[in-house]
Amino acid sequence: MLYDILATLWERPAPAEHLHRIVAFRTGIPTSASSLDRYLQLLAECGYVSTLERGEAHVYAIAERGSTLLADFVQAREAALSSQSEA
Repeated sequence: MLYDILATLWERPAPAEHLHRIVAFRTGIPTSASSLDRYLQLLAECGYVSTLERGEAHVYAIAERGSTLLADFVQAREAALSSQSEA
């Protein structure tokens, strides 16, 4: 789910409510708002996302470190898929 959150934020910054809907759509797995909040907190603590204050809402954005992690994941997935197709 962490990568799905980062991929969603790579497209554009979003409030938690929007992330909740989009991540559930991406994964096909409904998640609770509290579990998503825990993931967002973890990503923020590790420097992968940043939080912007817009009124009373928290808007999340992918940080440079999160973009790098997401790119590394995509490369690893493509390499794994490539090696499976060669076998």
